[in-house]
Amino acid sequence: MKHINIISLTQAFDTLEKEEYLKLLTYHDIEIKDSEVNDLKSLIKILNYRDGIKSIFNQFYIGYKILQIAKEFDLLRFGMDSVINVELKNSSTEEKILKQLKQNRYYLSFLNKRIYNYTFVGL
Repeated sequence: MKHINIISLTQAFDTLEKEEYLKLLTYHDIEIKDSEVNDLKSLIKILNYRDGIKSIFNQFYIGYKILQIAKEFDLLRFGMDSVINVELKNSSTEEKILKQLKQNRYYLSFLNKRIYNYTFVGL
């Protein structure tokens, strides 16, 4: 699995022919639904509006899987001292979101890094 700039991914989704876009996903070993890409575009728009720093969109792993426990993370970014995990949702309940965030913290805790868990519910 290779990391990617999430702005590049959404731009590829919008501009490339379907076949070329699918090649990009295959190259990066990414499995992502079209609805998740649209949620990702909404997230980028919000983050870009608030901060304007483009480097925050670099080096994300999309659809990162821990095969041994059949766990998938929508967006992960590994830093020197921290891990950022973002779950993309079309809709959910607060109870389900909190349960997933707690599970994600547990699964990522073995890295011995500060963990930042977020859920983004698409607009």
